[in-house]
Formats: sequence, structure tokens, C-alpha cells
Amino acid sequence: DLASRGVERVVAVPMYPQRSFTTSDSSLADLEAAARVRWIRISPLPSYPADAGFIRALSDATSEVLARARDGARVVMVAHAVPRRSVRRGDPYVSEVHRTARALSRSLPEGVRWDLAFQSRVGPVGWVGPSLEETLRRLGASGVRSVVVVPVSFTSEHLETLVELDLEARETAAIS
Repeated sequence: DLASRGVERVVAVPMYPQRSFTTSDSSLADLEAAARVRWIRISPLPSYPADAGFIRALSDATSEVLARARDGARVVMVAHAVPRRSVRRGDPYVSEVHRTARALSRSLPEGVRWDLAFQSRVGPVGWVGPSLEETLRRLGASGVRSVVVVPVSFTSEHLETLVELDLEARETAAIS
């Protein structure tokens, strides 16, 4: 469709703020393969784990929810999990997620405590952690009664965040 409209160059903006072999790299490879067929040049935007605009958007949304939350609410930043073997093979994703978490933590109101957890583990392989479920249970057991969950590896709502965060995490937190 782009080629038929005369497009010769596309700037590819990943919906994944942190670079990973399994997401942004594979998506970009697919896009570049499709573009080569039509001679469209792809200019990829690199990852943006601590970009000021991205962090400001996360901070604004987090601050808005914190203002409505109970006093003492704990922020739990959550990112999609990846297998530990991917990290051992050099995938930069987890280190970039940590960059995002540190950057966002600096913009939180003074005194707000935070944690980083990972969601969406599937199958018997070893995954990076701690899991969101483990984190919510630990916080509940330690007396935390209000949690603001901030998805830091997603730039938009979608089925995964809606089901895993809005439904499953809420249920885990309610029983913890």
C-alpha cells in the first residue's frame, strides 16, 4: 500500500520502548524484508528506554493515579518477561527495562517506594524475575495495601495488559 502511494522511506517507531531480540528486532526484520520487495527504505528509531518524552508520559500517568490512590501506595513497575537465556545471549531488554525503571523512579514524588516486576511467563523455561505475582504476594504479606501498577514496556493498552494487569494482577493483589 505504501509503495503504491509513492512512499520511498518509512521511519519505523517501535511500540516497544526497550530493545529486544524477540520483539523490536524481529518486528524490524519483518518490516525490512517486506520493504525490500518494494524498494522502500526503512529508517528505524532506536529504542528509547529513558527518553525524556517517554518518561514524562509514564510519570504524568503514574502521578495522576497516585494522586487518587491511598496514602502510602507502592508503585510496581511491570515489564514483559523474557527467558533468562535471552539475556545470557546478550539481549539488551532487561538492562533497558532497568534504565526505564530508574528514570521513572527519579520522577516519582518524594517518598514513594517502588518495585520492578515481570509478567507473562509461559512454559517451563527460566524467566527473568521477580514475577508480578510474587511481587504482589510479597508486598501484601509485608502490609502494603495499595499498589499502583505501571506497565513500563508497553506504549499502549492491549489485550495482554488489560487481562494480565487489570484482571489477573488485581485478583492476586486482592487475595494477598
